[in-house]
Amino acid sequence: MYILFDLGGVLFDIDYMRTQRAFEALGYNGFDAAYSKKVQNEVFDAFEVGALDEASFFNKIREYGRISAMDVEIRSAWNAMLIGLRTSKVAYVQQLAQTHKLFLLSNTNPIHLAALRTEYPLFADLEKYFTQTFYSHLIQRRKPHAEVFRWVCAEIGAAPGEVIFVDDSPQHVAGAKEAGLSAYHLPDGVEVEALLGEALRS
Repeated sequence: MYILFDLGGVLFDIDYMRTQRAFEALGYNGFDAAYSKKVQNEVFDAFEVGALDEASFFNKIREYGRISAMDVEIRSAWNAMLIGLRTSKVAYVQQLAQTHKLFLLSNTNPIHLAALRTEYPLFADLEKYFTQTFYSHLIQRRKPHAEVFRWVCAEIGAAPGEVIFVDDSPQHVAGAKEAGLSAYHLPDGVEVEALLGEALRS
């Protein structure tokens, strides 16, 4: 059995509200309507599939938010959602890697990935346990579209029914199920170890 993980909210702790508050402090009113756990506008979609570079992303944020913030301020606000990676999560993934092929599929962007790799030393320890990692801006595909799950399955050489997928966003789980994966939603307050442990026993 193959296991495909989401990253943010499943293995790496994040808080969308921290980024919302940071952008509101820069004068971006209604940021939650542009970006949240459940929805995001075309600027963030484009950035997550590599269709916008960093400079264009910053300019679009200024345009849509009607703010005059500097690049460094926007970068800081955007990264505010990144909280950290617990050693228990790395240990759990290490344990699973002894018996399963593990993969990672994350909707992310070059700013967040760079921060993860430079500011969170444990992230390098986590990445090494995955057979392959799929970051949306690098593969130019993003969840929740069923197509990305079919593409990932083809890349790893697995039938969709052989893959267990875990994500904290219901819309991503729905897309995975549409593609034929065994997909599980991780609710707030539930640890992935408990959810996946039950799934693997069933």
